[in-house]
This record gives sequence, structure tokens and C-alpha cells, in this order.
Amino acid sequence: MLPALLYTPTVVLLLFLSFLTIAPPALTDKPLCPTASRDQLQQEHQQLLKQIDKHNNLYRQGVPAISDMDYDALVARQRLIERCLGLTVATISPSLITPDQKRHRYSLGSLKKADGTEDVENFLGYALRLGTPVIVQPKIDGMAIELVYQKGRLVQALTRGSQSGSSQQSSAIDLMPFTADIPAIPQTLPTAHREIVLHGELYARNDNPYAEEASSPRHYSAGLINQNSPATEELALLQFFPWHWVKSPLGGIHANIRQLVDWGFTAVQQHTHPVKSLREVARLRSDYQHQHHREQMPLDGIVIKMEKTTIQNRLGYLDGTPYWALGWKFPATSAATTVSDIAWSIGRTGQITAVLELESVELDGLSVSRVNIGPISYFAKLDIARDDTVIVALKGGATPVFKQVIHRPESRRPTSLPDQSRFNPLTCLQPQDGCHEQFMARLLWLTGNHGLDLPAITAPELEELVDRKKIQQLHHLFTLTNAELSQQTIDALHNHNQPLAQAIRALGIPEVGRKRSKLLAVRAGSWPAIENASVAQLQEWLNSSAGEATIIKIFLEKSEVQALSYYLFNSETNSPKKEP
Repeated sequence: MLPALLYTPTVVLLLFLSFLTIAPPALTDKPLCPTASRDQLQQEHQQLLKQIDKHNNLYRQGVPAISDMDYDALVARQRLIERCLGLTVATISPSLITPDQKRHRYSLGSLKKADGTEDVENFLGYALRLGTPVIVQPKIDGMAIELVYQKGRLVQALTRGSQSGSSQQSSAIDLMPFTADIPAIPQTLPTAHREIVLHGELYARNDNPYAEEASSPRHYSAGLINQNSPATEELALLQFFPWHWVKSPLGGIHANIRQLVDWGFTAVQQHTHPVKSLREVARLRSDYQHQHHREQMPLDGIVIKMEKTTIQNRLGYLDGTPYWALGWKFPATSAATTVSDIAWSIGRTGQITAVLELESVELDGLSVSRVNIGPISYFAKLDIARDDTVIVALKGGATPVFKQVIHRPESRRPTSLPDQSRFNPLTCLQPQDGCHEQFMARLLWLTGNHGLDLPAITAPELEELVDRKKIQQLHHLFTLTNAELSQQTIDALHNHNQPLAQAIRALGIPEVGRKRSKLLAVRAGSWPAIENASVAQLQEWLNSSAGEATIIKIFLEKSEVQALSYYLFNSETNSPKKEP
């Protein structure tokens, strides 16, 4: 231990500064790598770079071909593979800056992105050790720009520049010819400062009427700025959010904001939040995710920043990326992953559906490892094989859906298509001879909300009853006892009292859904009338084709269907029925 007399002010200052130079915490680096060979990953990586470059070019031209989420999924996949391959340098070199190109005063790099709560906790802990408060702001999905004011007058306005693969090019767009028509960018600031450099986001609000036809507000604003002569009425609706005053002489972000508000940038105060814990950060992220349409700001996450200017200056940047800030995007709703296998599902009507088995990915907090593709005919057009890389997304916030194939490796493993001709709406009324899956689909239809909506019975329980041969035809469900079903389910079966239309639907008649079930109930009036109707009568009642009516008649004449109809339509519903 040093003697007390050595703790001079100079020594204390040096110890403090050495503490500030502690390396910032590394983000978690535990990639869940695809189960593919190194050669396959390298091949996919090259193809991803080409696709990203192509979509960057389309974006710059104002004609994007994919959504922001799908683009993010491509980039996330590229970065994952780079980490798995151990790549540390950019594969595509930045283009040279020509003499006539304007330069930014300070680099407009991208943010480090948090992979999860661990990264956020590490960042907060690092800020605490450095003795700086932390704030959160929304991450606006627009165009990053730099504004330069000299003696209060705007002298330069540049976009960040285009992206190409994993590197930033310097083809920034000069906004000075347009700024006079953008009220959100003041031409002068009432200040005595020699130079002020603001970094911020130029964006279109979600309710911008001119952006309605664009795939996103960001695509719209980028396309507008790329025009030679953008319409003044459209420029007038663009907004600007200053998220950083570079080299500010003030003490921190809060002091900066007070000055920015005085200059007219009022939104920045409303959207700057002091935080102390992961819980507060996570709550703000969730609030912004679910309220950003009401805010009318196009958001894709939040940004966490160290507040003190001295700490920001001490930590600095690496290739334009600030060590004192961290982006935390909203949970992804689309992602790229690998097809590990292809399965087939047979439905109630005999239609065979392709199902992709995937290497698990997380979408908006849901783990997705399977996605339904559709019938064989549709699957065959998509040219999907095992080991392909695909993009999957969430539809309606909960249902995973297939979007597109983004990589087909040379070593991909195609699959053989099953024989659809083995199954149709009239097959598998019993579970024998390869019919287990279609029969189970019929049974689940009968017991579920399409049919009797029985309580306290699950698909695994029904599966077990079929395997134990307790149910070999659909009507056997009504003959089960307390040894197989709960009393609640038995009571519901024998006292179902379903309206005629719902009981008709429970039968699972081919080509007869909810609407046609109601038509039959109204026009026939009773089950015996339906059961004894001719093909011509069925065709008239249902406004169907002769072929559809013929299939319906054949189905109704099946002995298994007649046995089930006895239990569904027999008026004596208070006791178990005898088998017909």
C-alpha cells in the first residue's frame, strides 16, 4: 500500500483517469452457430453479402424490394455467420472518397447492439463504475444526418451515407438544397458558439399521408431525399430529432437538452428518460414498442446513453461507433434460420401440408422451430430443401410464417414429395392402414371448437384413446365411460344440445364450412331431410357444383358417418346411446 503522503492531488487525478480508461465491457459473444460445415457457411456468407448489397442499392434508388424487418434478418444472419467464422474485418471495402465529396465533421457510425438483457446490465454496471448517470431515448428509424452551424448559421447538412455489406461508404447526400423547405431544420440558431455540430434523425411520421404507399416511413424519406427535385410540400412534413450534440461544451445530456429546447428542438425533452436499473430500461423499451404508433414516430428500439460529456469524450468512438451508447432493438419479428428437416401433416380433408423443421430462432419472445408451408402443390413451387436458409416471421404477433428462401447451398438435401392421391375428403374414417393422422384430425375437429367444443379433453388424451383402440371410429367417443373420460366430458357429450347448424359442422362434411352448415340447417330444416336428400337437392340448397354435391352425398352415406350422426342428432340426449 502506498504511504498516505503519496496521495497527492496529481496522483489521485492519474488514478482517476486510469480508472476511466478501463476497457468497456464486451458484448456477449456466444453465437448459436448453424449446424453446417465451414465451407457451407462461407458460401452462405458470400451470398448474403451480395443480397445485402443488392437491397442497399434498391433502397438508395427508392424502390426497396423487402421490408425493414426482412432486411434486418438478412444482416443479423450475416453477422451471426461472421461471428461463427471468426471474421473480424469487413469483406467489402469502402469506396474511395472523391475530392468533390463533402466530409462529415464527425463520423456518423452505427450503434453497438445489445443481444439481450445481459449486455444491458453490463452497460449499466460499467456506467455506474464510471460514476455517470444513464438516459434512454427512442431509436428512431429514419435517416441519420449531420447538421453543422457556424456562428449560428447552418452551413452543412449531410446524410450518413449508404451502407454496403458490412462497411459504410461515403456517398452522403448533401441536404443543403432542401433544408430551407424543412421547417424542422432551423436555418439559424440564436447562439454565440463558434461551431455547433448536431447528429440526429431525419424522419417521416407514421401518419405522414405521402408515406402511405411506401413500405415504411424510412423507405419513404430515403426515396424523397434521393429525388432530384423533391416536392416542397413533402419536405415540409419531415421531422428532425437531434440525438447528439457533438463536442458539447456543456456538462452532459440534460444540459444539452435544455439548450436544444431553447433552440426549438422540443421533442428531445419529452423523449429523454433517466434510468438506474435494467427493469426501468426494459419497461421503457416495452412502452415504446407498444406505443410508438401513438407517438407517431417510426421506432425500432431504444438507445441507452451515458449522460456525462466528460465520460463520453473519454470513452470516445471506434470507427464512428460510440463506446458510451448502446442500442437495444425491439424483439425481432422476422429472422433467418436453417431448415433442418421437412415433415408432412395430413389434415381432416386429406390435404397433405408441408411443415419446415427449423433450427430454433426467437421472434418477439417466442421460440420458433416449426413453420407450416401449405399444400404440396405450393411447397413444390418454392424449391425448399433441407439445409436451406429461410426467413420466417410472425403474423398477427403470434403465428410463425415462411417468407422466402435466401440461400440454397450446393450440398442441400432435397426431399421426396408424398403421394397426395392416397388421401382425400372421403378417406380415413378409421385409423387403420396409414390413416392415423387424418383420423386424428377428424377427431380433433369433432371435439374442438369447430364441433362439440368439449371441456376437459386434450389432444394427447385422445391420441392415447386411439392408440389403446378405445376409439376406432368417431362415434366411439360417445360410448366411453368414466374409466376413459372425466364425468364433465361425458355429461357434455350426452347433453351437448348443439344447434342443428353446429352439429352439421361437427360432422366434418367435405366442402361444408360454417356458412354452408347454416344454409343446410335453414333450407333442410332437419337432419333426416339432409340425410335423405338427393345430389340435386344438396346442390340446390348449397349453391354448389354437381361434383361437390356428389362428394357430400357419398360422405353422408358412409357407415361411419351414419353411426356418428345417430349420436349427434338423436333426440334422446340424456343417457349414453347404444351403438346402431
